[in-house]
Amino acid sequence: MPVAPDVAPPPIQTLIDLVQSLSLATSQAEITATVIRAIRRLTDADGATFVFKEGECCYYADEDAIAPLWKGRRFPLAQCITGWAMDNGRTAVIDDIRGDERVPQAAYRPTFVRSLAVAPVRTNTPIAAIGAYWATAKRPADADIAMLQAIAHAAALALQNLELVNSLKEAAETKARLLTAVGHDLRQPLQSLTLFTSVLEGEAKTPTAKAAVGQINAAVDRMANMLGSILALAELGTGAITVQRSDVPVDTLLAPLEAEMAPQATAKGISLRRVPCSARISTDPGLMSAVLRNLIANSIRYTDRGRVVIGARRLGDTVTLIVGDTGIGIEAAKQAVIFEEFYQIGNSARDFTSGTGVGLAIVRRLVDILGHHIQVRSIEGRGSLFTVTVPAA
Repeated sequence: MPVAPDVAPPPIQTLIDLVQSLSLATSQAEITATVIRAIRRLTDADGATFVFKEGECCYYADEDAIAPLWKGRRFPLAQCITGWAMDNGRTAVIDDIRGDERVPQAAYRPTFVRSLAVAPVRTNTPIAAIGAYWATAKRPADADIAMLQAIAHAAALALQNLELVNSLKEAAETKARLLTAVGHDLRQPLQSLTLFTSVLEGEAKTPTAKAAVGQINAAVDRMANMLGSILALAELGTGAITVQRSDVPVDTLLAPLEAEMAPQATAKGISLRRVPCSARISTDPGLMSAVLRNLIANSIRYTDRGRVVIGARRLGDTVTLIVGDTGIGIEAAKQAVIFEEFYQIGNSARDFTSGTGVGLAIVRRLVDILGHHIQVRSIEGRGSLFTVTVPAA
């Protein structure tokens, strides 16, 4: 059977591949390198360049050409054809550079360039331009010009997306630093409050005074819990968590949590029951314990009668860890927001005696860090079922 010859992908497929690659780009350098490769491939150009606007100058950030051009150099906008394209928000098409006054002849004379097309990246307030160069004086094909403009549009979207992602990262890092600073600054006065209340407890003689001290102690405990949650969120936001995976028996995770948290359930008049499981999973046992601890605590908090059940089931190459309850449940419209920071189920009045609203936010971040998958199914008034799917060991 004859072997089919290698056939280059059609232009539309190459353009689709470019858009997909740009959507995954994580740096400006990656975007520029991807774009200039695509320009040469899609326009059959002898050279391609990516130029950024820097104040009153053009900065030639990257190039892909048959001979060196101007990578790393800067030219005044007014003395550069890419500057003209950015200033006017229009594509420049030049059949022969020697006959166009917009082209700085001294800069182009030593190069191979004889004809070119330059398209602005964003026609409204351009931030950059891309160029295609040919070694012969000719009229660039209309299809090549259209392709260059399509690439410029894709590059604009990629740069805008990168700017948005970087802004979100910076905001998250700023928020994490603020939470850390606030948390550490609150530790000292909180420790002082604990000391003062212990002194007051010894001095309280009347029932009223003892009740007041008890309320102060409860408030201090809530503040300590909230502070711990804030610091935990801040640590997760900094990306400082290191995942250490190992093969772990499910019961090795669940049995200690059952023993640890059963007294909380008993104090509320409900049961905490563990269904034994012989499966093993691949995860970070410390981080996964934190996930399950928060889920179990959440179920106990919102269950006033009945039970909380923990267990697991294996399906093929995965194991699903389960925390179910017969609690108040979650209405369908709110199931998408329960993992947001400081959201509390059924607590629109923000009564922090029923928790800080941070536990499920910590769960979501930890699950994301571990690369696992979490879901919730719930019926209002009947209970909730949280599942975390992890690889089987």
